[in-house]
Amino acid sequence: MRIILVEFPWQTEQIINYKSSFREDVIVSLDAESSYILKTNKIKYFETYQFCNHKELWLKYKEITARTIEITKVLDKALWSTDQRFKDLNWKFFNDYHYPIKISFDQLFYYSELISALIEKFNPSEIIVVDTKEIIINNHFLIHSKISVIKYLLKTFKGSFTKIKIRYILPDQNKNLYSILIEINPNREKDTKIINTLLDYNFIFDKKQVLESTRKSGTHEGYAEYLFFRK
Repeated sequence: MRIILVEFPWQTEQIINYKSSFREDVIVSLDAESSYILKTNKIKYFETYQFCNHKELWLKYKEITARTIEITKVLDKALWSTDQRFKDLNWKFFNDYHYPIKISFDQLFYYSELISALIEKFNPSEIIVVDTKEIIINNHFLIHSKISVIKYLLKTFKGSFTKIKIRYILPDQNKNLYSILIEINPNREKDTKIINTLLDYNFIFDKKQVLESTRKSGTHEGYAEYLFFRK
């Protein structure tokens, strides 16, 4: 079973266009507009509140806030030890910016609770999330709304669910990339990583085509032309 976390409306396009491919998947919307699109197109999906008990989380509010205050203390201590100017001014820089730190922490905490609940309930073999590459901070010192942090959060879970495959999908500006042709040798560790990375990004290849193009002798023995197609 796969779990698909929908954070952006552009993700719904693929789900709607290939309904049959997602029929057995658990689709969870983290975005109001995405929920509307899925609902109007009669796509079965879940809302986050169906897994996270908001009343229980609200009871932890003071505890969560206390954690973020401790985080700012640790950061300020580290800053003072590396830059004497802040210490001389008695400027607790991160404490002054506690609010944006708290907002980001709250988001990560909520997502971690959600993912834990989903894993416990469905025991998935695969989780599909967005990879927006880099983290961008906006002018208010908050994570930009077009950026997904779930990829980074899942990396901290890695030891907890090593059997679960994490697959990434790219933002819609890359959706016109349908195929990639590369010549590589699957016997080389670096080339194996390339293959696995493309598979993680929803590309597939024809094993028969690869076998037929594999060089059987010579300097480049073992190399083959891999023609990857987006699923």
